[in-house]
Amino acid sequence: MRSGLAAAAAIIAVVTGFHAAIWYSLRPEGTAPAVTERFSSLSFAPYSRDVRHPDKGPPVTADQIRSDVNAVADYTRAIRTYSSTLGLDLIPAIAAERGLKVSVGAWIDKDETRNALEIQNAVALTKQNSNVDALVVGNETIFRGEKSAAEMAELIRSVKRQTNVPVTTGEIWN
Repeated sequence: MRSGLAAAAAIIAVVTGFHAAIWYSLRPEGTAPAVTERFSSLSFAPYSRDVRHPDKGPPVTADQIRSDVNAVADYTRAIRTYSSTLGLDLIPAIAAERGLKVSVGAWIDKDETRNALEIQNAVALTKQNSNVDALVVGNETIFRGEKSAAEMAELIRSVKRQTNVPVTTGEIWN
């Protein structure tokens, strides 16, 4: 009985190996197409593997931001951020070193004190950095249930009165 099981297992292993070898030899080979032009814009969040959220770790340093900007600068003409606090306010000036435009983000949630600081910083960045070409108020804020559409519309109108760059929000279709 044991020798029968061993023989069956050996046959299954040989057939499986033969099948894998055929599949491997017949699979179509392909490579990703070469990117010949720079992207119009990339979303940019300069966090490490250990710190993936701005509220869960130390502020991002200028060196970390510069390293990440340098990593993407040859592939894009612009970057979009999600927040304007906790070190992320350094991004526009560093991006300018590499000739990148920036759409500055202001993170919006239920914390009105933080929201006010985000907006204050974002508006200031539009005035201090000529490479800032837009301001994004909130990211999926309505989707997350943090604000209503009416609240976001009023917030965006308020921010538009404070800056000369286009102002929008980032929402998914839901």
